[in-house]
Amino acid sequence: MLQKTQKLDSINSELARAYFNPVERRPESAANQKKTIHQSFPLRKTVAILAALGAAGLAFLLAVNVMNGLKSSALLNAKTKRPSIFTAPAPTLYNEKVFYDFETGKDGWEIPPWAIDKQDHTQKNMEISSDISSRGEKSLRIDADFFPGQWTASIAEMQRYLDLSAYDAVIVDIYLPPGAPQRGFRAKLIFTVGEDWKFIEMSRSVRLEPGKWTHILTSLKPDSKDWKWTKIDNEFKEDIRKISLRVEYEGQQSYSGPVYIDNLRAGNLNIPETDK
Repeated sequence: MLQKTQKLDSINSELARAYFNPVERRPESAANQKKTIHQSFPLRKTVAILAALGAAGLAFLLAVNVMNGLKSSALLNAKTKRPSIFTAPAPTLYNEKVFYDFETGKDGWEIPPWAIDKQDHTQKNMEISSDISSRGEKSLRIDADFFPGQWTASIAEMQRYLDLSAYDAVIVDIYLPPGAPQRGFRAKLIFTVGEDWKFIEMSRSVRLEPGKWTHILTSLKPDSKDWKWTKIDNEFKEDIRKISLRVEYEGQQSYSGPVYIDNLRAGNLNIPETDK
């Protein structure tokens, strides 16, 4: 009877160890430990490599973002500070001479007294500005009010004797800010010529496109059709007494703000015979 009880106690003890006691781990042999170390080393090495690659990738992305940010900032400053987009490429002028670039002052340009009292001429003031330039750092800024549904204009004028007999073209750059109406703005040059101070307008005007510099080009060649009822000859070109620039508006929206003028220059559209 005792032997049977001892046998049952032995079975119960084995069952208890199997189902209720923690698993007893046998100590690993030196060979097994070495094998475990060799198996875990590649995993640790892989994790380290991945961590290093991740850090390098993050640094690269941060550098790219910084460079993109600097580039975007530079482009933004270029667009807001120095607009350089023209409505058309400037014609190549030979023997070019810049008469007015407004880098050192107004150079005699003013709002003519006769225009101040005219209701359809709405320029208010004129000043040298560092806001925008087509070349250099400065331009001439004219502030004016342009009203919808009627013809209004802003005019700037310079009185000075000029001899342009050596040239066959005159160009000036005009900038209209992006906030101006898309339609309705045009500009033209006007010369006052000779002893009788004859007021001669261009026979055509040039459309201004907001947000872009526009070249106003007029020909001084003998066959030029750019001037109203006028034949261009040396008598015309060698006795120019005033140059005026008039910005005209006939549109459906009002605009109160600046117009910029820069770099009035003369030159030759073709290489002169003496330079060939």
